[in-house]
Amino acid sequence: MSTVSTQLNRGTSYVVNDWYKRFINPAASDERLIVIARVVTLLILILSASVTFVLESVRQAWEIMLESGAGIGLVLIMRWYWWRVTAVSEIAAILASTVGFIVMRTMTTVPFPNTLFYIVPGTTICWVLVTLLTSPEPIDRLIAFYEKVRPSGPGWAPVVAEIESVPAAPLLPLFYCWVLGVLSIYVALIGIYEIIFDTWLFGGIFVLVSVGLMLVVNRLHPNDVSD
Repeated sequence: MSTVSTQLNRGTSYVVNDWYKRFINPAASDERLIVIARVVTLLILILSASVTFVLESVRQAWEIMLESGAGIGLVLIMRWYWWRVTAVSEIAAILASTVGFIVMRTMTTVPFPNTLFYIVPGTTICWVLVTLLTSPEPIDRLIAFYEKVRPSGPGWAPVVAEIESVPAAPLLPLFYCWVLGVLSIYVALIGIYEIIFDTWLFGGIFVLVSVGLMLVVNRLHPNDVSD
């Protein structure tokens, strides 16, 4: 139930806040938005329930989700590290992955997960081309975003050049922190499993290693450069 409610609320928020309020009726009152949200929630629920009647297994549902969203992950990451990525880039990625999924399912006999070798590169090429062929966000908006978020790496160099007082944060320390953070989580999961189902000693060692990795992450994390 928590998963269902989360997906319904998230999907409705996209439709109401990111589409209806932004493009259709920017002056809509809160009462109006609530009414629209209730209608959209009901429609999403009906549509989602209808899809289940054509599914043969839970595995099939996961395969469809992975294929229809293949290639979107990169643009969601790059929007934090490349100043040229816009909402148009993300929309292009979503449309490209959806079209790729339909083509692979209806016009080829390539089985899952081999379909991902075609959908992911195709989606990436599409959204990168769209990004390069469309206009970037206004520079004042990019500066405001950079000053608030402070993304790292060379991908924001053109924006940083417009803000002489704000240094560009290095990307490599964040990469180290990411690797160590992932290791810490997995080591903690193993430790908790060992404590519950096997040996307290090994479980405790794994948990201590996890804590040690997080301390290293805290030490390596770049200092906050905000004012």
